Amino acid sequence: MHFSWLSERAGTSISPSMKAIEALGTVETFCYRCGHTHGEIKGMVGYTNWTSNAVIMHVAVATPVAARALLRPAFEYPVKTANRKVLLANILSSNTASLNICRRLGFTTICTVKQGWDQSTDLVLLELRSENCRWLEGVR
Repeated sequence: MHFSWLSERAGTSISPSMKAIEALGTVETFCYRCGHTHGEIKGMVGYTNWTSNAVIMHVAVATPVAARALLRPAFEYPVKTANRKVLLANILSSNTASLNICRRLGFTTICTVKQGWDQSTDLVLLELRSENCRWLEGVR
């Protein structure tokens, strides 16, 4: 039910196969998305388009604290729990901040789809293979 929070911020579509992890704030409030009381969503990593060996990651964070809290679990969940070896990200070429973050995390560009988003925006496809993920030390 919280997937719409991620969708609104990351521009991803919600699919029936989507799974996600969240970082929540400490102050509990009523959530109109799910009808329960819990901390405010501060960050989320969603996973879509599952194959037997890969998954696409979608990330949105509202605070640096949430980014730090999600960093290791964001990679542990698909690799350790879901047993996927290839993590993918598709990012708009105009979103240089996200592209830079992904590259600092270890993702590499595998292709650019010309006009893959719209007539003036390319779509960049990046990958991070589990054996190259420094955030999984001791987890593989």
